Amino acid sequence: MKLSVLALAVSLSMGTVSVWWNTAVEAYTNAASYYPATYTIRIEEYNRDNKLESTEWGTMIQRWTGSSMETTVLRAEKNGKDVTKEWQKRFDKQSSDSNSSGGPPEGFDISPFEKKYFNNLVIDTGNIAVIEGQVAVPYSVKTKKAAAQGVVYFNTDGIPLNAVQTYSTLPPLVKSLTAQFTYLQVESAIVMKSFIMDTVVNAVVAVKRYKVSMVFDQWKKK
Repeated sequence: MKLSVLALAVSLSMGTVSVWWNTAVEAYTNAASYYPATYTIRIEEYNRDNKLESTEWGTMIQRWTGSSMETTVLRAEKNGKDVTKEWQKRFDKQSSDSNSSGGPPEGFDISPFEKKYFNNLVIDTGNIAVIEGQVAVPYSVKTKKAAAQGVVYFNTDGIPLNAVQTYSTLPPLVKSLTAQFTYLQVESAIVMKSFIMDTVVNAVVAVKRYKVSMVFDQWKKK
């Protein structure tokens, strides 16, 4: 049942947000049983003056075989040039290389509802706010390798809608690192609808900014 803004403001002091968060963690864990049948990746590179210098994007379809994921690149381009075959080779190599760990460095996969970081997470209950009908909940996560802070926005039913996160611990050569998440409820799971990683790095000869956007669609059960 939706709460009025007044009732919501009162209930927030009674631990409602903690219940919402715990429920979201479990629902996000359930996302492991689902996969997006289609998704897109877009990579933008900017110079130190924030002028767009390069764009690369690809659209993929996926099929769960029962033990592994098959990925087919429908189309990929870099600065207008067709690079579909190159992207497909990259995915095929990742699929065949069982020793490849992949993914970000340890600690830099923090997200608000990641269960393995739940004990490292602190909700800033003193600064929870109701903004335009959404409940903005600040949080912070600190691990041995990394630290981040952000804000999750819930609707008045306690469903997470989106989050913005900034890392205060940074990898070598990285000047700033921010992430944006949007969420979608699929049956008993909370899945990621979209993800944006915005990074500024000190390259060898210049400062570069990279924006990686991913959009996931057609979630299916494995």
